[in-house]
Amino acid sequence: MIQEAKGNKVECVRHLSMGIGITSRCNFNCAHCYSRHLEPRDMTLHEVMRVVSAVPGIGSVNLGTGESALNSHFESIVRWLTDNGIEVGLTSNGLSVLTMSAENLQ
Repeated sequence: MIQEAKGNKVECVRHLSMGIGITSRCNFNCAHCYSRHLEPRDMTLHEVMRVVSAVPGIGSVNLGTGESALNSHFESIVRWLTDNGIEVGLTSNGLSVLTMSAENLQ
């Protein structure tokens, strides 16, 4: 929920949030994780664009399922989301994030 100040009033504006698994690949093999049993597959930027664009009012997207940073389209997906005013969350084991530059994380 976002709060917007309008004059002396604070108005609450709700936005929709969605989670997208942009890859099933992972650099770990955790016993509890269902991703390790999935066929390795990455979503393309165009697939993500189609899914997100199909739901009007999306304000935030969490990238999860597998290790999202392993998706070869990861940077272009994040860039497209943020360029369209969509907040991006990332569920990660952290290993791939350690190898990313600070520029890519902003």
